[in-house]
Amino acid sequence: MIEPVSIIKKQIISEKAVKGAEKNTYVFKVDKESNKISIRQAIEAAYKGVKVAWVHTLRTPEKAKRILTRRGGKGLKQGFKKAIVCLKEGKIENN
Repeated sequence: MIEPVSIIKKQIISEKAVKGAEKNTYVFKVDKESNKISIRQAIEAAYKGVKVAWVHTLRTPEKAKRILTRRGGKGLKQGFKKAIVCLKEGKIENN
């Protein structure tokens, strides 16, 4: 099994994610190559006493971004993969 540290990049804490945490739903930024099964195993290994009910994944696309330079350059804001995880039991503490 791949180490959980390499699959789970960080927990996303936004206003919407905090409201979901009240219903035992958490949002994580994960590796682009990971799948739902490996995400489930990584969450259960990284946070002790936690059982995952379901995992939903989505990819945010790259977006055009203006770079403020003399030449008025353009660039891309890098896309990433997000996992929404609902827990049967246990709780994840925000750091």
